[in-house]
Amino acid sequence: MNNKKLYIILGSIAFVLIGVAIAVYFYIQKQIDKILAYTIDFKKASPKKISLDLIDFDLWLNINNPSSLTYDIISQEYKVYINNVYLTTIKNNIKYTIKGNATTPIGINVKFDPTQFIAKLGGAGLAAIISNPTKTTLTLDMKLKTKFFFYPVDIEYKYETNIKELTSGIENKLPSI
Repeated sequence: MNNKKLYIILGSIAFVLIGVAIAVYFYIQKQIDKILAYTIDFKKASPKKISLDLIDFDLWLNINNPSSLTYDIISQEYKVYINNVYLTTIKNNIKYTIKGNATTPIGINVKFDPTQFIAKLGGAGLAAIISNPTKTTLTLDMKLKTKFFFYPVDIEYKYETNIKELTSGIENKLPSI
């Protein structure tokens, strides 16, 4: 084979490889854009213990991944506010695999001392929560550390709901105080 034919073959192979690399790049970019269009919705709350000095429950959220790519949540951090009053920070290092084109539930254990919260909120704020749960907002400022293939990606999300919606998802009867 002469050099001219060899150059044509090598050039053709290089051209095809460059085209494939560009197509893969655009496909992955489109999937990343879809991942960033995720949604998080409230699933349920499961109480473990409710007493005068400890409220302990599991909060379950659904993460909807519209991308065809699967990724892992490595750790989670949540700052919790009720009516814009800081309540607590929750950290969770349980690994969750978020499947592509699926909704995956993730759990968060919430523990706090209600006496400290009442001191921050005051008696009038507590009365407002009890008397009007639809106007009492729960805000979670979330920071999720994820791993996409080998690359770490931080996701920040703000989730808001009201106490009425939150308590409507409680699956078990509340324990007595």
